[in-house]
Amino acid sequence: MPRSLLALTIAAWMVTAGSAAAPAAVLPGHIGFEAGPNSPVTVGAVPRAIAVGYIDGNGTLDFATANGNADSVTPVYGNGSGGFTAGPAVAVGDDPRGIVIADLDGDGRGDIATANLGADTVSVLIQNTGGGFDALEPVSSRGNGPVAIAAGRMDAGDSLDLVVANGGAGTGSGPLNVAVLLNDGAGNLSPPEGPPSAGAVTQSLVLADFDEDGDLDAVTDGAWIHPGVGDGTVGPAMQIADSGTRRIVAGDLDGDGHLDLLAGGGGTTINPIVLLGRGGGGFHAQEELPFSATGPFRPTSFSIGRFNADPYGDLIGVEPRFDPGTGFEAGGHARVFLADDDGGLSSIADGPWTVGAGTAAVAIGDFDNDGRPDLVGAGSGSGGVHSASVLINTTPWPLAQFSGDVADFGQRELGTISPYVATLSVANAGHDVLRVRRADFGGANPEDFVKTSDSCTGAAVAPGGFCFIKVRFAPTAEGGRAATLQLLDNTVAGSHTAFFSGVGAAPSTGGGATGPQGPAGPAGPAGPAGPAGTPGAPGPRGTNGTNGTNGRSGATGPQGPAGPAGATGPRGPAGRDATVRCRPKRSRSGKVKVTCTVRFASRVARSTVRVRLVRGNTVYATTRRSVRKGRVAIRVRPRARLQHARYRLLLTFVDRKGRATTVSQRVKVSR
Repeated sequence: MPRSLLALTIAAWMVTAGSAAAPAAVLPGHIGFEAGPNSPVTVGAVPRAIAVGYIDGNGTLDFATANGNADSVTPVYGNGSGGFTAGPAVAVGDDPRGIVIADLDGDGRGDIATANLGADTVSVLIQNTGGGFDALEPVSSRGNGPVAIAAGRMDAGDSLDLVVANGGAGTGSGPLNVAVLLNDGAGNLSPPEGPPSAGAVTQSLVLADFDEDGDLDAVTDGAWIHPGVGDGTVGPAMQIADSGTRRIVAGDLDGDGHLDLLAGGGGTTINPIVLLGRGGGGFHAQEELPFSATGPFRPTSFSIGRFNADPYGDLIGVEPRFDPGTGFEAGGHARVFLADDDGGLSSIADGPWTVGAGTAAVAIGDFDNDGRPDLVGAGSGSGGVHSASVLINTTPWPLAQFSGDVADFGQRELGTISPYVATLSVANAGHDVLRVRRADFGGANPEDFVKTSDSCTGAAVAPGGFCFIKVRFAPTAEGGRAATLQLLDNTVAGSHTAFFSGVGAAPSTGGGATGPQGPAGPAGPAGPAGPAGTPGAPGPRGTNGTNGTNGRSGATGPQGPAGPAGATGPRGPAGRDATVRCRPKRSRSGKVKVTCTVRFASRVARSTVRVRLVRGNTVYATTRRSVRKGRVAIRVRPRARLQHARYRLLLTFVDRKGRATTVSQRVKVSR
């Protein structure tokens, strides 16, 4: 989804390996999965939750399971091709029911935290330099029976905090609530000032910015939303809809860019409730019943993900499969229901896919680095074997590759258009048709950039094909101008953003182009010397026929007074007086992260900074942060391995009036 940092705890499902035979080819328009190379992987006893994330820092996705009966977690490391290897189990508190992977101490390595139902505590495991984990002292969950946990920035600090859902049935009679635990930057947790949010919760927790105000909100079972305040606390809970105590998950079902909610599951035959987000925290119910035409569907776990090449999020659920002879659970079925543009869900002919018995949790991630979402799940299985299985997505999918998506037009006079044309090239490197629905300008100054041709919007780009968008610069005002061009498409990401910038200059009057507005001017210089006095009148004519003497010239006028002080120039947009310091740091695995601190010479109003790490026309990392008190620290994690070279860090500050200033900082990465 994309947006600012989202931390989602996703109720998930387990998938077991299927037949070892090679699967039949999946045709475009259909969905398919196949077992991972070494699936299933043995984990601890009775895994009740699973989390996907980057643990060992090698750039490939890993996962970890919370093993309820073993009071432990099992980290499982991916090789980037869909294969996994389990690491040693690590002890945590009694009966862990929730798990999250997050960098809690800011060293670039993934740490693990669990919500321990049987102890009313939260365990934090900090990864050390040797790849093992050091357990911190468990802390109170601030409630009774913690069952779910999520990570995200809940206050103005740079470290990731933890949010816990206390659902009851713990060690005592404490409150049922959503509790925030603030991180000191080293993984040590403490509660913020003020009480936790009230509201009964049972199994699930989703942490995201539902009201789109920049602060993370929590949603729990029963469709209760706990709005984030931004100071480390959450406000009073509000019920969006009466969904009972059914488990809840989030995703963009209708593809409109707003998060939606789906409540259901728990073995019920009742159709789930779909709540479509309208932005600003508003929701409305989808009245269509998705399962009525397919018979009862009793999912024990489910999630939302885009499993094919349309722009809508789909529902995948797992229901148990019983042996008719014994009546015992013999396995399960995973089924996919495709969503449409109004959030309606429809069954498909593909599948179901066989999953293991005792399915308790599932999660989604791209485990083979092909851009398509794969599935992992964990459960108790049968015969005392507890395992996690991986299904690799074989659905045909387009893959967009871009070049020319960062362009600087330099300086251009107002009322003219640049002769230089920036070309955004889009190549389809995938296995299905690429469709670009829209390509719209946005950002601070969209009116200053013009598409002169667009062969992408509405086109069907076959695998191996290309389309192009050409852009020119026509400034409407002086100073730095910037805009984005967002492409909405049917790739896994669903969108791509290109960045354009330039400088508007006043029309020239014969001399060089006028530079941009400078800061406040100093006092004006002394006035010039006064003009020379007028010549004196001729002297009178001499007597006796002699000539008169010549009159003397007038005296030179006195020095003119000093000119008045020049007027103070208008204040430029936020960022013009920014000082940026960046520090690259390489981890043991060779991956580089760049940490920058931005300070302003004067206090600025709240603004936004967009960060891009570039070399040539390639963007290696992007992020966005808010500036609130004249200082902001930015941590950039490149999405591709950085080489020994010099890079540019472009920071574009946009103030409340939409004015933008771009600051460039050189960053050197050494071997």
